Amino acid sequence: MTPFLWVAVAVVATLSTARLTRLAVHDLFPPVAYVRNRFIAWADGSDRRRAWLELAYCNYCAAPYFAALVMGTGYLSGWTGPWGTAWWLVNGVLAVSYPAAILVTYDGQEAE
Repeated sequence: MTPFLWVAVAVVATLSTARLTRLAVHDLFPPVAYVRNRFIAWADGSDRRRAWLELAYCNYCAAPYFAALVMGTGYLSGWTGPWGTAWWLVNGVLAVSYPAAILVTYDGQEAE
């Protein structure tokens, strides 16, 4: 891979991981909230699984797992070819949506 591609992978993977972590831990989007609530119910069901509850509440705890998912799928896709294109498309959308949401939130308009 070229140095430019490595930089692009790092930027897209970082922003995509941040968006996935935000989605999983904080967002109220109904399908994600449903999965998060099911995970919480599963993890809270026994003492052996209770330690996994942190993944539902902690950005720092969940982010490494999402980073592994993003980078692992990228590595397995080969970064190029049809699977690589799918990786870039999915993670590109996630990567662009994260700063876009932040920008819209702080665009200077006062709430009414």
